[in-house]
Amino acid sequence: MKAWRAFKKNSICILSGSGFYLSAALSVILYLTAGVADGREGESFSAIQLMMDYQNCVKEMTDPSMAGGVWLISRMRMAEYLSMFLPIIASFPAVPLYIDERRSGFQRFGIVRCSRVSYTLAQILAAGLYGGLAVMLGFCVSTALVLAGCPAPESAADFNAYSMALSAGSGMQFLAACMGESGICIGFAMDVFLYACFFALPGAVMTCFLDNAYLDICMPMVLVYLYDVFLKKAAAGAMVSGNVQISRRLSLMLSTSLGQSFSMWTAPKMIFMISGLAAACGLGVWKQRRKTDAGT
Repeated sequence: MKAWRAFKKNSICILSGSGFYLSAALSVILYLTAGVADGREGESFSAIQLMMDYQNCVKEMTDPSMAGGVWLISRMRMAEYLSMFLPIIASFPAVPLYIDERRSGFQRFGIVRCSRVSYTLAQILAAGLYGGLAVMLGFCVSTALVLAGCPAPESAADFNAYSMALSAGSGMQFLAACMGESGICIGFAMDVFLYACFFALPGAVMTCFLDNAYLDICMPMVLVYLYDVFLKKAAAGAMVSGNVQISRRLSLMLSTSLGQSFSMWTAPKMIFMISGLAAACGLGVWKQRRKTDAGT
């Protein structure tokens, strides 16, 4: 009950602040500028380019059937640079508020009303939840704009082709069977939500260690970069040594693959993300309990 009160307080602060809506707006910009289609001469077309000059862009594409519907939305969320910047944007709703609360000393009064453990857990969970919701909101707005501004070509690939190419999981299969293309877009939104939730956690944990909003916000991007570099080198080493199966498993744990946690569900991904949540909560509680003054 104490943790719920602290969570509700954090929710009110986040939703009444500008960080949540700034995060959603920046997410829209990122998704609309991501490359969604490949041209014959190696160029990449963004969603904005397609909306502004659809017919000419389609003529220059290597596969015009991917210029609408499922394929267009799936490509919009899979650009590599998104995996670097979305963790930063997911930290905007909560991290600056937590730093301001800590610097002002109001954190002390919140902890007195519940406990250090409840207060810290509520902060970390709220940061993950609303970071995920803000980025997902941006994705949903982007999806609506793209679907409205880019008419699907007559030869657009259907979900069966998408499923065969990208190994869509049972969750996506179920949503597609129930709601068609709308269900698939909901599945993609769930991917975005889980990804942003997960990578908003490091920034929230860092507020327990560093009293610097810029470092706390940028730390998730650094961690994602180091994480991907380590996995790519490990996968390459396994491939060189002949362990093809291990190399494939490591490749499926890259941050870009974690961005498909719902649509391409696997047990290792879920275990990894749940373990990350538990580790974030554990680190935050450990650091808070070590402080001699809960308000500093």
